[in-house]
Amino acid sequence: MKLDCFHWQKRWDAALSDLRSEKTTIFRSMMRRAAFQVEDQEHSRIKDLLVSKGKPHLPADVLKVAKATTPPPKLLERRVMAIVHAVMEKDLETDRQRTQSQEKERPESRFFKPGAETINVTIRQLSHVKKDCLSDPPAALLEVHRHNVATGKTHSARGTGGNEVAWRHVHRPLDTPSIGVTRAEQAIHNCFESDNNKKRVTRLGERPEETSRSEQLQSLTRLAVKCGFHATEMPSTDVSCPSETNGLTEHIGMDHKLPFHCDVDDVQEEAEDDHSEGSDTDGLAEFLKDLDLENDVDTGNNNNADGLQETLDAEECDPVDVFALNQDIDMAIFVPTLAENEKTCDRFAHLTEQQPWVPFKHPKESATFSNVDRDEEALFKEMHGNCDRYQQKLDHATGHKSFARAWNFQVSALFKEQLEGNEVTPVNRKSYKQLQDCYDLLQRIKELQSLANKTDPHMQRLENELRATRTRTPHQFACNCQPINCNTNLGRPQFGAPCALNTEIAANAFQHNNPMTNGEAPITFRVPQSTV
Repeated sequence: MKLDCFHWQKRWDAALSDLRSEKTTIFRSMMRRAAFQVEDQEHSRIKDLLVSKGKPHLPADVLKVAKATTPPPKLLERRVMAIVHAVMEKDLETDRQRTQSQEKERPESRFFKPGAETINVTIRQLSHVKKDCLSDPPAALLEVHRHNVATGKTHSARGTGGNEVAWRHVHRPLDTPSIGVTRAEQAIHNCFESDNNKKRVTRLGERPEETSRSEQLQSLTRLAVKCGFHATEMPSTDVSCPSETNGLTEHIGMDHKLPFHCDVDDVQEEAEDDHSEGSDTDGLAEFLKDLDLENDVDTGNNNNADGLQETLDAEECDPVDVFALNQDIDMAIFVPTLAENEKTCDRFAHLTEQQPWVPFKHPKESATFSNVDRDEEALFKEMHGNCDRYQQKLDHATGHKSFARAWNFQVSALFKEQLEGNEVTPVNRKSYKQLQDCYDLLQRIKELQSLANKTDPHMQRLENELRATRTRTPHQFACNCQPINCNTNLGRPQFGAPCALNTEIAANAFQHNNPMTNGEAPITFRVPQSTV
């Protein structure tokens, strides 16, 4: 049993101080360098391969393509302990600077957390190294790296990523409210069978079986025949389907008609009136008799209607528009005026006359800096001392919003001097977020420069130990795969297409004979031994 290097590295998270810091990234890269190394034979093979293809073959280009090997336990333990000692020494220097520093800036972060948890995690991680859980086995026991001559690619059989991807594909067809055992077994069998067939072809260089892609070969064969190729030039056997099916009658879609004796409703029946005996029509007539449906006055109410009309004519008054539906009234005086605060982006566009919001240039692009970029860098180094990056209140006197206002005031002063005719270089306005990002970037670069210092004795000791623990004897190297041609005439047949049961289980129902010795049929049903 082996432990995957990815999961082994994830177990260091409990001891790391900050998982998002630059030092955590450096620690992971150093651990990868300790766990994997490229042997001399593999380095020479990849270099010759790149030279033959006319590609760059610098050491960095070779390491990108070469397959690395995990050294034996003794060497791996020395390499891991060298990194742990160097990291602890750097944390000791950080603690010493933290106690002696009197600046307001926050000190550098640590690699490891202080306390007993870090020691316990280190002991557990080294126990896996000593038990040979990470090291690759010798090539005599297992060939980890396989080189496919047909495709020219090399694959490693070390990680469990392929199995995890296969199981992720298995979970999709099984993600149903209810599924039977037979269907679940069939879905799992089909997924892993196709995955294994694909790996045998792409990694081991085997020739794919024709029955595994019969429909694809059938389409290609028909297309090749139309293009003028003969049957003898085809790489596969005849996989054409019979053109006619005797004794069968096809019914597709709505062409099929049901027999006459089927109990269905006849749509040709005459329409019937809904009126029937006993229907309640008298109540409806009683309800509708008082409604003026035709805008005529009923004969029974002539006296009331005439009296109402005479009263209206006598008074000669117009109807009162109570709700002012026929009047034009301006309702704008009743609508409150909503005044929104000016947004930061709108204020910036107003003050800069639609100029773009230019961020700081990255220090690695210092070779292409303009005069404005250099002045911005110098002005930031001059002004950031009066600001606290970790002040929670941005509007505080040392907050970054106050820093942004001071920066923009300085920009306005430089622009005014330029209008007065003085030779100054105006800089761009900045937001408080850009000022914070610039400060964080400079802090990360400062930490990286301290770790990349070639005169650091701890890093020099680490480099010497990693060079001394390189494996000189060949341990694992990429071997050439011999393509295997499938012969379906030998061995036990695959039952079902696809088979819902395991092949070994289904094969137990048959008797496999050798026709060369006893002259019997090669495969017959197994005779039950006892009566059930």
